[in-house]
Amino acid sequence: MELLSKQLDDLDKQIEKKLEGMVKTVNQFSQSIKDLEDDLKTQVSAVRRQLQAIPELDSTVEVEAKTETAPKTTTKSKPTSTTSRSKATTTKTSTRKTKANSASQVEPEVPVDDYDTKSLRQLKKIAQERKLRGYARMKRPEILKALREADAAAS
Repeated sequence: MELLSKQLDDLDKQIEKKLEGMVKTVNQFSQSIKDLEDDLKTQVSAVRRQLQAIPELDSTVEVEAKTETAPKTTTKSKPTSTTSRSKATTTKTSTRKTKANSASQVEPEVPVDDYDTKSLRQLKKIAQERKLRGYARMKRPEILKALREADAAAS
């Protein structure tokens, strides 16, 4: 009888040890999930900030496009010719150019913390705009380092 109770105690201790190990593992997974969740929240907030900046740019481009389309309505009173068609296409291309210019003006004002949330393609575009040497062959960590060094040198 004593032998059985001793074996039961040993089994109970082994079960407790295994449970403690499982609890530690579960807690580690839980902590890593919380860390990932926090990282994702910061990335989402960064993307939201970027998206909030974009509608402001789009509204200004729409206002510019509306002011450019006003002269187009006055040309309709004239007979339709090939020159009016070419004018219409130039206004479309000019609005595209203003969108591209306004988007490129926003990029250099990116805070250093946002570099981590950007894709490699976006980082290379920023590096190209800042005229960093050899950016095309750089990998992500190298571009991040070069951009941060350029920011430190600029300030």
